[in-house]
Amino acid sequence: MTLLRAVVCLFVFSAIARSETPQLRSRPLVQSASFDRAKAVAVIEERLVRDVYSGYPVDLCIDDPRRCDCEAFQEYRISENGTVSYKLTLKSGDWKTLPEVVKKEVVNEILYVTWGVGKPTFPPLDVAFVDGKTETSPFSKLSAAAAERYLTYARPEAHAGGVGRNAYVPNCWFNAISAICDESAEYARLRSLAKANWAHPRFMGPTEFRLHMKNFDETHEPQFGDIVRYYTDEAYYDGMIYCGEVHAAVYLGVESFQGSDGKPATRELALTKNGRSDADFLIFQDIAGMDQTYLSPAGGTAQTPQRTVKKGYFRVRRDSSVINPVICGTVSSAYAGYVLDQKNYADRFLCLSGTVPPAEGGNCPLNSDELLPEHQAVQVPERGPEKASSGK
Repeated sequence: MTLLRAVVCLFVFSAIARSETPQLRSRPLVQSASFDRAKAVAVIEERLVRDVYSGYPVDLCIDDPRRCDCEAFQEYRISENGTVSYKLTLKSGDWKTLPEVVKKEVVNEILYVTWGVGKPTFPPLDVAFVDGKTETSPFSKLSAAAAERYLTYARPEAHAGGVGRNAYVPNCWFNAISAICDESAEYARLRSLAKANWAHPRFMGPTEFRLHMKNFDETHEPQFGDIVRYYTDEAYYDGMIYCGEVHAAVYLGVESFQGSDGKPATRELALTKNGRSDADFLIFQDIAGMDQTYLSPAGGTAQTPQRTVKKGYFRVRRDSSVINPVICGTVSSAYAGYVLDQKNYADRFLCLSGTVPPAEGGNCPLNSDELLPEHQAVQVPERGPEKASSGK
């Protein structure tokens, strides 16, 4: 490490230690050295051949519907309220039979949604701490495993259940907690957290996450390393809400920049995983994009009143023990929640993996829209956070 880089890292370390948020710089991911279009296309095509995207709904010509105004796309044309769109749901084994022009648009759509090609409103970003002309990655403060998962699809051993949209891979709750609480994270050491091993990627259920949050306090002045949490007060299940939890991400700070109108502007940035399927990976994003997705009011029916999702910023308390229940068993105060989540999702995982057949009607239990009635009133025993420091 050069002397200059060492000085910059010392500046960033000390800024966080003094509870200050370092200056940030962002740009669209596709404009950074982290994006290699040829490599991204090759990975997507390889996954399409393996049917990873089976069941994936594609908005063809997503950034310019005029490209689909030809004979090859007529069977996918949909006209609603005077608006024309082209939609294709990928099916197992169909990829090789699609016309080349359609294949190209499928790949373009996945690039648009996943990488931000085509300038979506809130694309994935490349983010860095800045000091003069020197830049340092936010991962310098977070866990080593989080840096490895950045922009990378989940490894097969991290899958629970099916593949593609039916896969349960390391999700938002796991990525948020593990990024700041793993023993390799500089942030965990600055907060004097108990040594904990969070390196092994897995799906984290909402009940477990809710118990981990007992080690956090809400703050109205967010700083680097806080959890951006979308949730409801009641631990119910409805639509996108699972045990009262919707989404979680790691807060990075506020970026100041010049808006398109030439006036000073700001945006809050976060490290986020916007899904648990095999089509998602860890990215940096403008928090306004997450607000647009997760702050919509919850569904609601005649029997279940509509509820509004809340957003809050939560900071882990100093000297807390946020222990991985998979590694430490009952030493973790979230172990009871982990066991309940495993029970609630067990049949779903087995069905999606093909081990057991789906129930009558063709759906695996605990589908993406609702949970079975017996799972809707899970009760987690109250346990305070321990001070155990074993991370083995």
